[in-house]
Amino acid sequence: MFFSLFFFWAFLKLSYSAIATFSIANSGIEGWVSVNDRNIGIYLNLTSVNYSLLPSTTCFQDGLHFHIHEKWNASNDDDRIGASSCGDIVTGGHWDPYLACGPKSSNMYCKTYTTGCVTSSSTFDSNDYYACNTTTYGIDPYVCEVADWSGKYGTLQVVLNTSSANMSSFWEVKSSDLSGKAIVFHCANTDKRAFCAPFQMTTNNDASNAMNQTDTLSEDYLAAVFLNQDVVAGYFSFWADGSYEGGFNTYNLDQTCSAGYVYRIYDSWNSNKLSYVGNSTCKTVAGSVWDPTVTCLHGSDSEFCAYSNYALCNSASYSYSCNSTYRYSCSPSDLSGKYGAVGSNYNVFSISGRDDLFPPFSYINGKSLVLECADYSQIVACAKITVYPYLSINITQSVFNAETTTASTTASTTQSKTSSASFCQLSSTIFGAVLLLSLMWM
Repeated sequence: MFFSLFFFWAFLKLSYSAIATFSIANSGIEGWVSVNDRNIGIYLNLTSVNYSLLPSTTCFQDGLHFHIHEKWNASNDDDRIGASSCGDIVTGGHWDPYLACGPKSSNMYCKTYTTGCVTSSSTFDSNDYYACNTTTYGIDPYVCEVADWSGKYGTLQVVLNTSSANMSSFWEVKSSDLSGKAIVFHCANTDKRAFCAPFQMTTNNDASNAMNQTDTLSEDYLAAVFLNQDVVAGYFSFWADGSYEGGFNTYNLDQTCSAGYVYRIYDSWNSNKLSYVGNSTCKTVAGSVWDPTVTCLHGSDSEFCAYSNYALCNSASYSYSCNSTYRYSCSPSDLSGKYGAVGSNYNVFSISGRDDLFPPFSYINGKSLVLECADYSQIVACAKITVYPYLSINITQSVFNAETTTASTTASTTQSKTSSASFCQLSSTIFGAVLLLSLMWM
């Protein structure tokens, strides 16, 4: 009785989510897969399953693999059982927006397709093998297909005809990602498709929780600070729960951009100084645009984007397009694409929010944050992303008041300016911290 009540309570608790439901009437299976925010709940009762419809009578012997598949192409939303009933025509391949390129990926730019070129787990290893497992996923979330739940969390075991699990990850899907997609379970011993069901959207209420990254870097805070002749021109700070805060005061920079500005993560930092202004110096120390998910944004460091106009796999039909409403469309490095760009010429821009797909701190610590013209004609300023032990980011509001009489232009709809603190005061606070840190490194 307690067991039944526990799962009834779990079902109610997770009912406001994306749910794939299994029923005895359709598949002989009773249960569900539920996704809410970044949490996955699974309960399956296999007591009444018709083994004759499964790929083999030993299908559950070694447990189940389970993945998100790209589609549900059936005449109704009933769950199904059997390899053909859950085949490619109905569910397609694995959903793989970040091009991890497992052998069952549905992404046409993977090397497994005749027109594709991206090798498996390319961010993790250059040997072209799919390296996703519970260990590598903890090191590098891009090594696994977003959809590969059993790769990330392990095989789902079946004990006394029952299987249940609860899993979560900072980089996990939300219910709003799963519209039109399906869950497919495979026999672990043969990897053949066993049963499947579509996700039903009961709500898109993805309340972002305070989950932190699980990372090899012990620090839970990083920052980049932009200085121009001892005057702070901007800063960005990042926390392990995905929160970010920062902005720019382009009045304090030597160059202006009539096309506006973008700010992105570059792949290196080759200097003992913490920041620079100017195109030539920044190009020397900051490297190329970091592109771990092979989006081929302008300036990408990915070998699969080494074509004119940064065309992925040299495809004439490909063009990078960051849509902030679809979080997998943006490169992890494209901060202005996700958070908002800065307007033209002289501007004061500030922003704060939360990015629950922000890359692992161990990956970006030591890289650079680069402010450049939106037409990519020149880099304006660059700064190292690093740990600032003396920089207390209890500067809870990004408040930049321009120290000039020149009228400022609205940077973006996300810009906020108040009179609660002056940019000069903020500059002094940050510069003092940077100076202390610089002295430590000398």
